Amino acid sequence: MIIQFAPGLFLREENDDILIVSYENPMLSFEKTIHLNSKAIIHNDHLKTNIVDIRSDSLVFITINQGSPRGINTCSEIYVKNAEEICLLCSFRAFEQVNDLRKTGCYKLTEYIANRLKDKYGIEWEYKISVDTPEKEKQFNMSVFIIILTLIVIFVLIYYRLKYDMNHPKINSSR
Repeated sequence: MIIQFAPGLFLREENDDILIVSYENPMLSFEKTIHLNSKAIIHNDHLKTNIVDIRSDSLVFITINQGSPRGINTCSEIYVKNAEEICLLCSFRAFEQVNDLRKTGCYKLTEYIANRLKDKYGIEWEYKISVDTPEKEKQFNMSVFIIILTLIVIFVLIYYRLKYDMNHPKINSSR
């Protein structure tokens, strides 16, 4: 059975345990495969393979967000939390114009997959605005470091320029 969730975003079910997400866009012309094994979920895409263990205390979080042009580029993600460890299972992107993010095809696809995980493993899922992972924390820390370093360089340049102007008043008086 093939289901279209968004323009160019399709879900195909090989059997009860294999879900295949495919794109119609030539830039995203690969398939993402999700195998629902008895004790783990295996996600394959063109770059990597994720294996996530499923336990009785596991939780599933789904998120949705937009790209910079409002409502055109949406991205949804599925995270699995085991004890204190949170890992990204898979993410999907689509180009769609919807103002309410929970009405986008990306969100409906992640909700469908989360419901399949609930049916198969009996684990609950919930919608989160944002999920903090160690990877996102490292990326945020690197961004903050770059901003602070840039500000330090700017202030040092301003300081040396002012120091130079104070030591050479006649050169700068004609300006």
